Order: sequence, then structure tokens, then C-alpha cells
Amino acid sequence: MDRAENTDGRKGKVALRELTFAASLIALWGCASPGTPPGGPVDKTAPVLLSVVPDSARARVKPPAVIFHFDEVVSERPPSATSLDQLFLISPRDGTPSVDWHRKDVTVRPSKGWRANTTYVVTLLPGIADLRGNVRNKGAQTVFSTGASLNTASISGNIWNWVGGSAAPQAYIEAISLPDSVTYIAVADSTGAFRVSHVPAGQFLVRGVIDDNKNRGIDAREAWDSATVRVSDSASLDLYAIARDSIAPALGSVSVDDSVTLRLSFERALAPTALPTVADVSIQGSDSVRLKILSIAVPPADTALAKSGPPRPAPPQFLIVKVAAPLKSGADYRLTISRVTGIAGISAPAVKTFKAPAASSPPPAPGIK
Repeated sequence: MDRAENTDGRKGKVALRELTFAASLIALWGCASPGTPPGGPVDKTAPVLLSVVPDSARARVKPPAVIFHFDEVVSERPPSATSLDQLFLISPRDGTPSVDWHRKDVTVRPSKGWRANTTYVVTLLPGIADLRGNVRNKGAQTVFSTGASLNTASISGNIWNWVGGSAAPQAYIEAISLPDSVTYIAVADSTGAFRVSHVPAGQFLVRGVIDDNKNRGIDAREAWDSATVRVSDSASLDLYAIARDSIAPALGSVSVDDSVTLRLSFERALAPTALPTVADVSIQGSDSVRLKILSIAVPPADTALAKSGPPRPAPPQFLIVKVAAPLKSGADYRLTISRVTGIAGISAPAVKTFKAPAASSPPPAPGIK
């Protein structure tokens, strides 16, 4: 009996120690768990930029780095970019900027150092966030010169997704001075508008790219455009970004709109200045009879798109062909175009077979079964 009571007592003490240990673990886990401490408001405010050093519009300065100082600790990994340096621009560009994180401060400098007698524009793009993921949707900028004065000329305009018929937000813009190839840069805003500011007077090659992978370069299949401008005080231009293909547009399909109208659909955009003519098109039936072509033209533009899209009509991907005589019901045809030219100027012939729809049978007369 005594041994049983002693055994029961030992079991009770072990159980008590295990219960105490479990409670301690729960308490520690609660203390270590991330989250907002109880009793305080949830922070939903994006970081506030308190200052930028050096101040804007200063000359004869050469800082170790430009310092962006915020009111709270900012994230090293902003949700809108793969790295912090994607949110900063240094114009003129000289390689990838060196961007360093110091809790509430971010320092920015050229990887090869500041050039002498140069006006710099250092830009913070929208997208920096705090540790809770609150994203700042405004940018900031400072301008200074390592020389005696600041450049004051600018290049502005709009960049368009030409095929899509829409603006190209956040497109990457370069203004390359000729002939010395100094590259001034900017990023378009949400409406595709851009401004490359504080450049010297002279001639520039202006280039814009819809930078899908955000590497600030032109890659295969990325849409881009370029133009040359001369700047004294300011210059303005529109850019029409489109992918430049190394092959001619292929004829994807031929559909029959009605007995004398065909719609040709191409897999890529056609060069608006080198569209096929009537002389370039032939249609031959299975009986070897050629149809007379009356016209070949671009379909009418969408009026709603024309009001909101770029000033220049989008390059066509469809053509309408009119023939003189109706197609034969259910007959097979072969359409040949001797020359199809793409945006990059590359041409090739195109061939497609199609079948005219079979005429539907008339409905039976009333009373006849």
C-alpha cells in the first residue's frame, strides 16, 4: 500500500513538472511570435521622406553619396522590385548605381564615382516600403552639379505601346548625347509621359523600351522605339514602342466575311508604309481559275481606341480583300501574297489555303415534310 502511494506521488510530481514546462513553452512562443504588440495602433502609413542630402539645385558639390533619410526603417526587399537598387536612378548613367541600406537611410552613388563638371539627377522611384509592407507611391528627386553650374535643358514626351494602342507606363527612357554617348535616363510615369531633365544642349538619340524584366536594357521581344532630336532649351517627341522581329509576319488565317470579302489575319504587325497592294495578291480556285482582286485595305480603326490611344494609328495585323465575283459555295482556294513586310523591314511571301462556306439549304416550304 505504501509503495503504491509513493508511486502515485512520483507520477503526480512528474505530471506537474511536464505541465509547468509546457506552459513555459507556450509563454515563450507567445513572446517570440511576430506581430503587432497589443494595445497599439496598426501602422498603415508608408515611409515618409524627411530629407535628401545634398539639397537640390546646388553646384560645386561632390558628396560621398546621396542620402535619402526616412522617418522609419525601410525594407531592403521592396515588394515592387527584386532589389532596392531598382528603385533608384542616377542620370547620367554610368553602370548600375551602388545602393546601400542603413535602416532609416538609403545611400546612392555611381559605381564609378561622380564625374567632374557634370549635372546629376538622382531619382527615387515610387515603391519603397517599410517593414510592414506599407508602400510609398510617390517618388523624389535631387539635382546637383559637380561643376560651376547646372544644365537646364530637357527632353519630354510620351511613349506608347504601339501595337496595343495604349500608353506604356514605367517605360525606361534613355537620351544618348551625340557624339560622346553620355546616357541620361528617366522612367515614364503611369500615363507613359516622360521627362529627361537637366541635360546639356546638343543632339540626342532618344530611346524608350517597355522594360518587362526591369533590367534597363533592350532584350529580344521587348518593344522599343528611338528618334533623334536636337535640344537647345527643350524638345518634345512621341515614341512608338514595338518589338522588332527578325522574320517577316506570317499569314495566320483567312476568314470569309461574306461571298466577296476576305479577312486576312497576320501573326505580327505589318509595316504601315509597305502594305501589300492588289498587284501583290492572287487567289486561285481548285479549278485553277484566278479571281479578280478589287481591293486590299486595312480595316477601319476603332473610334473609341483612336480617342484614347496614340496619335499615330497602330500598325495593322489585319487586311480586308475584296474580290469581283462571289466565292463558290464549299470551294477550296489558295491565296498568295508575293510580299509581306514587318516593322523591321523584313519581307517574305505568304501562302494560305481556305474553304468558302457551303451555302445553307433553304428552309422547307410550309406544309411540306
